[in-house]
Amino acid sequence: MKRVSLSVVVMLAVATLAVLGTYASFTDTERSTNNTCQAGILNLVLSDGDPSTLGDGVQSTWVMYMAFPHDSVSRAVQLTNFGTLGDFVDVEWVATNGWRVDPPPSRPLRPKDAVLMVTQMTYAEGTPDQETIVWVDSGWPTTSGSNYHFDPARVTDWNSDGLISLDDLEKQRIEFAPAPDSAPLQFRITIQFEPQFGPYPDNEYQDVETNMTVIFTLR
Repeated sequence: MKRVSLSVVVMLAVATLAVLGTYASFTDTERSTNNTCQAGILNLVLSDGDPSTLGDGVQSTWVMYMAFPHDSVSRAVQLTNFGTLGDFVDVEWVATNGWRVDPPPSRPLRPKDAVLMVTQMTYAEGTPDQETIVWVDSGWPTTSGSNYHFDPARVTDWNSDGLISLDDLEKQRIEFAPAPDSAPLQFRITIQFEPQFGPYPDNEYQDVETNMTVIFTLR
């Protein structure tokens, strides 16, 4: 009886191995195809409100002809992203001063951009994301700056005179969010000529022209 039982056990073990060996030869292979990684697109375009100016840049948006003290210009550009990416817009400024007369006087060049004051800077105007970081309560900025305000966490007064000038803006880059998408967002800035805030008499700024470039970077 013992020998018969042992034979049965051996036969069952051999049968089990035979079954396992048979199923081990089965395979089923599938593939996942057409997997790609395509880069997104950044495509920032500008307009100064005129549909014909929509493109990679605009010209002569902020212009003051024959400016007197207290004269100002307030204009806006529309920012639109025709691409698929973008979280922020960085805004930078470049300002250069030059004589309008030839040959130029022998006097040293006056820093006119230091007396071109920013009296308003607003992003996403008219939307829930609107952010105003420079503003004046009313009228002209006073020499004491009592009615002049700016957000020091967002814009820096580099010469510590309590005012934000083009000269201050040249030393910094300001980040705004959200970035525009297919719907445009507006950036507005107001520039005011205030020579009484500068280190020179008012008439020292005659025949000096300041050229300002505003650079918008989508990232």
